[in-house]
Amino acid sequence: MMTAHPPSFFTALLVSAALVSTPAAPAASARVTVRVENLLGQPVTGALVWVNVDAPSNAYADASGNALVTVTTGTNYLMVARHAGYGRAPALFPFIDQDTNITITLPVRTSLRIASYNMYGMSAWSDAKVKALARMLWTVQPDIVFAQETRTTTLALSVFQPRYLFGYTNAQSRDWGDIRNALVSIFPLQNVFSAGTAVMTRDLFGAEASLPGVGNTTLMSVHYKALKDASSAATRDIEALFTAGYCSNLNAQAKFFMLGGDMNDDVGDPTWLSHVHQILTNYNTGLRRLEPRDDAGNPATYTSFSYTSRLDYIYLNQAFLPYVQAAGVARTDTMTNRPVWLRPTSSNLASDHSMIYADIALVPEPACGVLLLLILLRRRVLPLLCC
Repeated sequence: MMTAHPPSFFTALLVSAALVSTPAAPAASARVTVRVENLLGQPVTGALVWVNVDAPSNAYADASGNALVTVTTGTNYLMVARHAGYGRAPALFPFIDQDTNITITLPVRTSLRIASYNMYGMSAWSDAKVKALARMLWTVQPDIVFAQETRTTTLALSVFQPRYLFGYTNAQSRDWGDIRNALVSIFPLQNVFSAGTAVMTRDLFGAEASLPGVGNTTLMSVHYKALKDASSAATRDIEALFTAGYCSNLNAQAKFFMLGGDMNDDVGDPTWLSHVHQILTNYNTGLRRLEPRDDAGNPATYTSFSYTSRLDYIYLNQAFLPYVQAAGVARTDTMTNRPVWLRPTSSNLASDHSMIYADIALVPEPACGVLLLLILLRRRVLPLLCC
């Protein structure tokens, strides 16, 4: 390796006297073939391949499991492969200096990863923020995101998702101007709805998706009224009551459902004054709250209060509860095995809220039928027997 030395005074004179500059040589490019295969070494046709979070190159794997992208040589590139029918493989970060072949092996899908993420659309979406947001998503690789504060302008969700979550689908509320609730999913979304606009600050935004194991599931994203004053707290309670009523109806029909959002109510801090969490777990909603923690054991998710407030939550229909494997808060400043492409400040740069996520084991199909039967018995037969 050559050691660079500062130019001498004589060299500087020669350069300045030439009055011309030599144009830099164009950066060399490399062809990278990413092969996506399963544990048997078989190609995963149609896999989603994401390369280079700074300037994404996306592709579908062909019938041979190969996706070809071209990048500039001389640096490391973040790489991810996803497929709805397979589990997650850790992201790669190889150094590319020539044409190369890279293999990503996707494991058998044994779980779903869901996340709730306030993307801080209230702030300007700078280039640095967008890339930090994408790095967080490429690292965690959620299958479903219950999103809040997504934008309709300045890199709208309709642009962000195809660029940074290529191959996913998105649905975005039409309520509340430029900053809206949304869903992003590796599974196709259908039957999109917006409810509660007459009583809620934003809306109860949802859609249905067919999930492995359980089949049709209702997914809902909410963002309740902010601030700690009594009036805002009363509004949050009204919003929670509407959500509870909606979920009670789904529960009565023995349907599967999930709820994620920025509730703006810390379950452990009475100074928020509202009763959101008591409401959501009563009124026969069938909802159960998850308890994610960061790697230091802290449940807080909101950076603006120096991580003293927990405002973001995931609630599951009780049928899913026995299958929850893990739940976490994606904070890079407390991450014990932080990957090299993330910095301690990455999660704070991405948003003023930390992403929360949960892994849910696939419900075996026979067990799925039993769960539905139990819910029906609990909701309909048992009351009759008690009369």
